Amino acid sequence: MWERIVELVLFCRTRKHRTPGQILRSFIRSTTEEEKTKISVAELKRLRTVFNFLSEAYANTPLGETRLATDTPHFYTMVTSLLRSKLLVPSEKYTPDREEILRKLLAFAHFLPDSAEPPRDRYLAECVEDYKKAATRQTTHPGQRDIREKRFLEVIKKL
Repeated sequence: MWERIVELVLFCRTRKHRTPGQILRSFIRSTTEEEKTKISVAELKRLRTVFNFLSEAYANTPLGETRLATDTPHFYTMVTSLLRSKLLVPSEKYTPDREEILRKLLAFAHFLPDSAEPPRDRYLAECVEDYKKAATRQTTHPGQRDIREKRFLEVIKKL
C-alpha cells in the first residue's frame, strides 16, 4: 500500500508518470531537493480533495464496485487524471459540480467491461477503445499511462 501512496504523492508533485522501478529508486535515494521534501500544504490539499471526493462517491454510489475502483490500472488513471486536471479544483471562474463529475465517472465505468456496448458517438467510442487497449498492455509504462489519462479526460469531457 505504501508504494501506491508514494507513487501518487510523487505524481501529485511532479505530474509525471514513472515506472515502479523509477519510483522505488527515487524513494530509496532521492536525487533532487524536490523529491526529499515533505508533502507540501498544496500537495496535501490536492490529494485530500481527490480522496475525499472518492470516499464520498464510494459511500453513496456504486462507483466503488466498478472497475474504476477495483482494477489497479483504471484506479490509477482515475486518480492521476483527477489530480492533474482541474475538474475538482475551484477557481474564480469555475465551481466543480461534483454530482456531474460523479455522473460522468459512473458513465465511463459503464463502458469498461468487455461485454459493454460501446458509446454511440463515434469519437467517444474511439476514445474508449483506445483507453481500454492502453489499460490491457504495459500498464505501468509511462507512455501507456499518458495515453490512458489523455483518453480518460477526453471521455469525461465529452460525456
